[in-house]
Amino acid sequence: MRLDSEKSPLANCPYDQHQEKLLSAWLAPDQSEKNGRTMTLSALKGLMFAVANSPAAVPPDRWMALAVASKTPAFVSRQQENDIRHILFNLLNKTRDTIAAGYEVLPDECRAEDAHCAEFARLREWALGYGQGCNLLMDVWSEVLKHPRTQPMAESWTRCMVLLNVWSHSDSLLEKAKKENGPDVNKMLRAMPAVAREMAVMSHDIRAIWEETLAQKKAAPTTQTISVTRVSRNAPCPCGSGKKFKKCCGG
Repeated sequence: MRLDSEKSPLANCPYDQHQEKLLSAWLAPDQSEKNGRTMTLSALKGLMFAVANSPAAVPPDRWMALAVASKTPAFVSRQQENDIRHILFNLLNKTRDTIAAGYEVLPDECRAEDAHCAEFARLREWALGYGQGCNLLMDVWSEVLKHPRTQPMAESWTRCMVLLNVWSHSDSLLEKAKKENGPDVNKMLRAMPAVAREMAVMSHDIRAIWEETLAQKKAAPTTQTISVTRVSRNAPCPCGSGKKFKKCCGG
């Protein structure tokens, strides 16, 4: 999805509270709409976390289609469209910067202590967006994790991905937690920030390996096969002189 040629004042600005308010206002469903947009602010942050951790560059068209998905007209003007798209790019850049700096990557509003707090509802939304991002990139991850140097991390990556994604459909998990010897949901929730950090660090290491592999393939010299046809000594010379090969070029 291409941005309009008119540059928005929000282009390449650090993502801040002002932009978050604008994004939240755009995401808020209109009371007249029967079908709201498919992503909340927390879900968008989960999607951005998945895209930021990708081992390969993700074309903006791919993740933007998820980010602005709606069953109703999404924008009231071209200016609003430009602003929202630039805000989404800024949010992605902030997510990348947060990961690179080693800060907490799970948003504060999504850190739930139990399944009954407001943070848990937002965690479920974050996990939904993260899961959609993982599905979008699963073909990339499947290829990358087959590499001999990344295979040892494949099991840990899958474990973290499942733990981060499980909350988007947590009803069955919560039911199991009610039974004797069921999973300790509160303990799992408290571990979520550490799981997100582990995923960010692991994805960084995998991306470094993959980029090095691609660079080596690009730098490897290409070989060209030359085929040689043997000419009989008594056959006409291929140069077209009319002489036998042994008395011409083959002499």
